[in-house]
Amino acid sequence: MIKVVMALCLFSGGVLIEHTLQPSLSECLKSKRIMERNMQTAQIVCGEVEAEIEVIQGKEFIKSIAKSKQ
Repeated sequence: MIKVVMALCLFSGGVLIEHTLQPSLSECLKSKRIMERNMQTAQIVCGEVEAEIEVIQGKEFIKSIAKSKQ
């Protein structure tokens, strides 16, 4: 299923290397602050993305990101 979700995206060298579904913008920003304290070289971004969602054992995960909603 494709839908617009809040995601925490991790970039290194301008390349997306990881993305995580977040329940809200505030939770995303909280996770971003924690990651920024521990990771100096990566760029971490919160934002709405259009993503393909996969449900595994009742939990939603981002299978792939189609595009950002900006």
